[in-house]
Amino acid sequence: MTTDDDARKLVILVEDEPDHVELVRRAFAGDGRFGLAVASSLRSLDDLVTRVRPALVIADLVLPDGRGLDLLLRKELLADCPIVLITSQGDESVAVEAMKRGALDYVVKSAETLENMPHVAARALREWNHIVEREQAERERNRLEAQVLHAQKLESLGVLAGGIAHDFNNLLMAVLGHAELALGEVPAESPATRSIEKIRKASLQAADLCAQLLTYSGKGRLELKPFGLSELVRDVSRLLEVSISKSVVMKYDLADDLPPIEGDANQIQQVAMNLITNASEAIAGDDGVITVSTGTTEMTGESPPRAFGFGVPRTGTYVWFQVADNGSGMDEETKAKIFDPFFTTKLTGRGLGLAAVMGIARGHDGVVNVESERGRGTTVRVCFPASLQPVQPPGPEAEIDESWVGSGLILVVDDDDFARDAASRLLEERGFSTVEATNGREAVAIFREHSDRVAGVLLDMTMPRMGGERTVRELRRLRADVRIVLTSGHSEQEVLRRFGTDEPDGFLAKPYGKRELARAFRPLLAAEAATK
Repeated sequence: MTTDDDARKLVILVEDEPDHVELVRRAFAGDGRFGLAVASSLRSLDDLVTRVRPALVIADLVLPDGRGLDLLLRKELLADCPIVLITSQGDESVAVEAMKRGALDYVVKSAETLENMPHVAARALREWNHIVEREQAERERNRLEAQVLHAQKLESLGVLAGGIAHDFNNLLMAVLGHAELALGEVPAESPATRSIEKIRKASLQAADLCAQLLTYSGKGRLELKPFGLSELVRDVSRLLEVSISKSVVMKYDLADDLPPIEGDANQIQQVAMNLITNASEAIAGDDGVITVSTGTTEMTGESPPRAFGFGVPRTGTYVWFQVADNGSGMDEETKAKIFDPFFTTKLTGRGLGLAAVMGIARGHDGVVNVESERGRGTTVRVCFPASLQPVQPPGPEAEIDESWVGSGLILVVDDDDFARDAASRLLEERGFSTVEATNGREAVAIFREHSDRVAGVLLDMTMPRMGGERTVRELRRLRADVRIVLTSGHSEQEVLRRFGTDEPDGFLAKPYGKRELARAFRPLLAAEAATK
């Protein structure tokens, strides 16, 4: 029986001349690097390679049942095996044809070359190993380039999605704000009230879509706090069991002693819901099984996971959530697109789900691993960094007094005319007077003139001719105790990370209405009044 180690060193000589075979046998007999097997024809070679796996084939050009060149066309028989042709004909055209067809070498037969055949074999295998190494390096380079291009494509799409969401939130600010204003101006019994309320609700749904786009871009609104991942997954699974197919069996392997993770529980809940729903929809028939599990793993910079992430995960303990199904699985072409926004294999108009999963993972410094094969199901694992902070019990939500009205002058700064007008009118409904500026430079000039009267500033973050960050510094330089509420179509975390110690006093995400304005300004102005 031939072992794998022997097979790697086995040389098969295809030669029908007994004298030549004997010379080669003697040469190999004194060389311990190779074993030698002999076939006298192409047919006998076929029989031989069904029993042993050669490292090299040395074939005579002219054989009883064909030509050695014919071996170069039989890739299914001699896959990944180099072939050296030998012949007594020193015909250059034959040598060129042999090399074009894929021969590794072409040797003119003589007594000297036959006696040196072990050296020919050693040289051929060295060259073959170099070729294999170059091809492997090229494949790895191509794989890494494809991975980088895929990451860059997703990153570019994320930037585009974030920019669209930001601009669209400005428009929604105007629609939602004016709809709320109109509801306050139209009698409740008016037929227009119903239409205005539908406009308001549609605006809120559009705001949710913008939130998903920001989530995909990794810039979604995060309410960070520590919580247990297994507990969250249990709650989500109970909710989903009533909506997934009754033919699907749910199995759970949820660890009880996991360290908490720090993140936005609502967004992590969305990840769990998306993955379990996708797994259910990928299963056809009555033998579907979805396995939901959690656990921990250690990641190091030296051994990062093969992930659809951006960059290498930081070193440390990660808590993971995994959904595995025995459904239809995916081919490589489909798997390469699953995190593209709006790519879907389902109904038209769906497909932001896995893009949002990627965005949420990125926003939480996590990574996503995907393993899938056509007909063998899919396994998706999402890993989040473990937190050292203990889980905190939920506190009561602050109530807003709808009858509360403020007083004083509010400086409203926004380069978007619709958003600025809506904000000013909403503030005026709350009892404030307003003065408007279209950019930071204009705001500083107005504030310099009215600084003793300004009770607070509602300041947009992204503006031409001096943005929000610099405007905050300039306003605080003029009056250190001025109350500033920053507003933006981007998330609070994305905006505030640009500030150092000189942060604004509050943040208001667009689009917002009267309740959100009251929640932002009331505690700030009450605290200011208490200090006077």
